[in-house]
Amino acid sequence: MAKMRLLTFMGMAVEFKEISFDTMQQELQLEEDQVEAFVIDAVRTKMVYCKIDQTQRKVIVSHSTHRTFGKQQWQQLYDSLSSWKGNLATVKTSLQTDRGRRILERGFGRNFMKGERKQLEGTNLED
Repeated sequence: MAKMRLLTFMGMAVEFKEISFDTMQQELQLEEDQVEAFVIDAVRTKMVYCKIDQTQRKVIVSHSTHRTFGKQQWQQLYDSLSSWKGNLATVKTSLQTDRGRRILERGFGRNFMKGERKQLEGTNLED
């Protein structure tokens, strides 16, 4: 029964980001005094991440593992990884551009101070 309750709660947590204690009591067949202990046990499984709002008698879900991992979840994972890949490429380009600019500034600063002129051709900015 405990595993079925956890799976049901995971399904609810994926669908709703806020779940009232009353809904949990009804859907999970829990007594009023069992709701908080159940949520704490569910969080310990690391399948659901949430907070208990005792004053408003609800659970606020921040993350939940899907009960099943189907085609839709694979697509979401692909989309997330593609987005991360694009963001990392942008960060890499930004860092390389910033690093190259700093190298040029340092190089020009020294060379101009000595009165020398240095051509950029053949300078490797990838180092």
